[in-house]
Amino acid sequence: MRVFLLSLTPILFFVAACSDGVPSRPKDAFVPVDDIKFVFPDASGPKDTGADTRDLGQQSDSDVEGVDGDVTRPDTPDEEVTGTDLVFDEIDEETDDDKCKIPPSCDDRECGRDGCGNICGFCADGVDCNYSTGQCGACVPKCASLGRTCGDDGCGGSCGDCAPPLNCDETTGKCVGATGPCPTILRPDLAECQPADNPARITGKHIERNYAGVNVEYYDGTCKVYAPGAERVFEYTAEETGEITITTYGETIVDPLPEVLQVFILSGKPCDGMNCIATGRDVITFPVTKGTVYYFAIDSFETNIDGQFFRLDISKSWCADVVPDPE
Repeated sequence: MRVFLLSLTPILFFVAACSDGVPSRPKDAFVPVDDIKFVFPDASGPKDTGADTRDLGQQSDSDVEGVDGDVTRPDTPDEEVTGTDLVFDEIDEETDDDKCKIPPSCDDRECGRDGCGNICGFCADGVDCNYSTGQCGACVPKCASLGRTCGDDGCGGSCGDCAPPLNCDETTGKCVGATGPCPTILRPDLAECQPADNPARITGKHIERNYAGVNVEYYDGTCKVYAPGAERVFEYTAEETGEITITTYGETIVDPLPEVLQVFILSGKPCDGMNCIATGRDVITFPVTKGTVYYFAIDSFETNIDGQFFRLDISKSWCADVVPDPE
């Protein structure tokens, strides 16, 4: 028995020696090892304060239980590292710092966010928030009320698409293309009243791709017609206020206007398809104001057009009583 006790003495002495200065396991066996703080000293070593203040953070790499080899130290001296310190910071949704220097306003929004993470409000129970508009309840598209034919409908949807090569003007919600200025302007002599049975006339003209211009493709205003082919344009200044009626023909008065042609009336300078006030293919009647400039544009729907004849008879309401001069 004595021999056995003597043999255990070196072992106990060795264990006691090795346990000196080594941190003991926390009393609570359920505390994760990662939550134990390790304070790493400066590379120059611990400061000598004259007292033995060795604690867990001042152990050498080889003294830390369960660590093999070197321990990677933080760059900053005496920086505390714990298991929770190793979690990456949460990334904020807003990464553009400049965007919210002047926070967007919630004045026109009653729910959702203002664009900077701030909440503008909440909707009543059972009512959904339209996050595009910031309004509570179902969003009503504004295409009809605003006269929009394309682009945003105000509810995150679309009022429609534009036929190529037209593009949507997102501000006005209109399809736009080339609208002017008009090509070469022709000036017929329509100032004098003609007898009732012999109206003023634009005749003997024709349209072909190498002769007419192609500056106007889209007519807006009250017309909203796409005519991408060549056109010829005539300028007229109303000498009185009243109505003008234009009757269209083909090459002769017994021929209808070719199917590929249409007449567009533009009001006021400059000559631009955005100022279209009337259009048609047979009989077109429209009001005029004395001194105002009008343009009669005969345009084609086909781009590969060649030799299409047209004739316009123009009657003025104030010339209805004019009779032929006696011979």
